[in-house]
Amino acid sequence: MDFPKEGIVFGEVQYDKSYSTSIRITNPFAVPVDILLATSSNRLSIKPAKLHLGSSESATLEVSFSIRSSQIISPVHKTLLENIRLKSAYFDQAIPVKISIGDSKKKAPSTGLVSQSDQSSIDAIPHSSFEDSFNFVNNQLQLERQRFED
Repeated sequence: MDFPKEGIVFGEVQYDKSYSTSIRITNPFAVPVDILLATSSNRLSIKPAKLHLGSSESATLEVSFSIRSSQIISPVHKTLLENIRLKSAYFDQAIPVKISIGDSKKKAPSTGLVSQSDQSSIDAIPHSSFEDSFNFVNNQLQLERQRFED
């Protein structure tokens, strides 16, 4: 599937708040595909959970994130790397999701999301970190696939 290489970025999220965004995916194949979607943790949710895309068709996925204060992340680990898994008969892919945990004393941004006006914040993150996340997730999926095949 085709989707933005950087995946999804939630920036400066706060505990006990919900955030959402969307991402567009496109079927580059010459055949229609049925896709099952899943998230790597219960902090993320995705809609729809199933999707049918014809050749060259696109769809928008709605992604939500929330973290409860009971799930406080160590101050050392202020960034969470999650993923959204896309699985069909033809592929098994992951969309990387990068979540930056904000200072709990700061007020949450009104949208809670890095918006286009905050694009400079995204641009400040080295591109290789997105690629590293994407490659890590795909490597984990390959290892998982091998484990199931053995």
